Amino acid sequence: MPIRCWFYQYRISFGLDSHSRWPRGVSRHLAECPGCRSFAEAQRALVRQLARNVPMAETSTGAWRASRIIAAVQRDCAQPPPKNRGLNPGWAIATLAVLVALATWYRASVPSRRHLASPLAGPASVLSGTLGTNLSLASPQRLLALSGKADEPLETELQNMIADATAAARTLARDFLPDKP
Repeated sequence: MPIRCWFYQYRISFGLDSHSRWPRGVSRHLAECPGCRSFAEAQRALVRQLARNVPMAETSTGAWRASRIIAAVQRDCAQPPPKNRGLNPGWAIATLAVLVALATWYRASVPSRRHLASPLAGPASVLSGTLGTNLSLASPQRLLALSGKADEPLETELQNMIADATAAARTLARDFLPDKP
């Protein structure tokens, strides 16, 4: 049995169980596939047989059942709600102390980054394109060109994904949405 038939048989069973119409694609597949057509007929016969053999359920509940339900509801309402203890101040202080200790340790373990810029270099050197070292900033046009080249493969992949998703959605809609009345 092909995987396609497994999917259609699942939809046939679901449609019979929920008493709903099959989508257009299932009906089209049943016209083409004799195995799924015989499966559908067997499932219909099974549903008919089960419906004939099931006795009609009582529509009213007995007095004993109603009294048990009422007693259970009253019992649940009589119990006091659990106390909301809220936040324990001891845990809040302990958590704050741990966070302060971690921040202090992190600050002491990370080296200072002040050595990157020369203390003698003023704001004028930053504006002119140097950082007080031998490094120079790239021009905005150059950064834009590099950014565009880096984005080209991602843009192509995104367009391919959108085209594939659109084709898949159209195929699913064509095969599995029910016909308009």
